[in-house]
Amino acid sequence: MQTPSSGNPRMKRVRLLTSTMTFLTAAFCLYWTISTLGFIGPFIFGGGFEATTWVDEGATVSFGQKAAYFRLWLTVAVAAWFTFYAAIRMLLTLRIGAFFAVETCRRIQVFGAALVVTFILDTILTIVQFPIITWNNPADGAVGNMAATYYFNSASITIMLCGLGFFAMGWMFHEGAQMAEENEGFI
Repeated sequence: MQTPSSGNPRMKRVRLLTSTMTFLTAAFCLYWTISTLGFIGPFIFGGGFEATTWVDEGATVSFGQKAAYFRLWLTVAVAAWFTFYAAIRMLLTLRIGAFFAVETCRRIQVFGAALVVTFILDTILTIVQFPIITWNNPADGAVGNMAATYYFNSASITIMLCGLGFFAMGWMFHEGAQMAEENEGFI
């Protein structure tokens, strides 16, 4: 597949846009990592849970509870980091001008799938985080043991739908690229 020349004015704009988006995505990934570690660190490695309204006065959060919470959080974090990585790879592929190449289509699909997986894992974390944190609360305490609960978050659902859209768009572009390759053989 031929890519546009780097001297093409349109290609220069594409390079500028994709370079800017790549930089912003990488910068946000770094910001998100630092801010998330800053938020989660005191909970995992200190007494942060006990200082919240989730844990009854006098109750403790055991090492096992903290480890379970950290494993769940780390699973979501790894999925999010992979999503950032997939976005950057997709942008870098578009930066070279391979707009309708099969590889570009696959990278768009991977990015969409990564968004969906991250949403699902984040939803699971939000459902089970309070039962994990409140496991040692006395049943008759002020908070008690909290049950698994789903909290509707329209922003997360929007991100999942965007992920499904990226996946579908990548699939459609992939099908179109394959049809174009098949048609080139007939000419």
